[in-house]
Amino acid sequence: MSFRRSFAFAFHGLLIGLAPTAVALHSSAAPAAGNTQSVRVLLSDSDAEHMILQVDTRKVSPGSVTFEVMNLSKDQIHELIIIKSDGAGRPLPYDAGNERVVEDKVNDLGEVADLDPGKSGKLTLDLTPGTYILICNQPGHYMHGMKANLVVAD
Repeated sequence: MSFRRSFAFAFHGLLIGLAPTAVALHSSAAPAAGNTQSVRVLLSDSDAEHMILQVDTRKVSPGSVTFEVMNLSKDQIHELIIIKSDGAGRPLPYDAGNERVVEDKVNDLGEVADLDPGKSGKLTLDLTPGTYILICNQPGHYMHGMKANLVVAD
């Protein structure tokens, strides 16, 4: 089963079992007037050292992009921060003492902040060509795997 298919299955299956607000989020996922693209993001963890940030696509076209974010954790708060990268492969500035990316030293474009377990949220941004990094910046989560790249190109 492909990642996209298994991701869609997990996302749709989860939404069926959640409250009506989550179902409303799913039903509004179609692009508005064909102009807005969607990136579905699942935030999850199996324990404190195994964190996962999954996206259903790694490339979108420039323009309006809506990030539909779902926290699948049973007991962890997660968030999604979108960062415009200065260059592929460059590490983000990191404060090891606080176990977090230093947000005021990166090009933070916006976030879906502090999602409690089972909650969802959305963020729409106008993205220009380039590379973006999607992270969860709760203490320790970024270094335990909660990051993904997104390329914006024609």
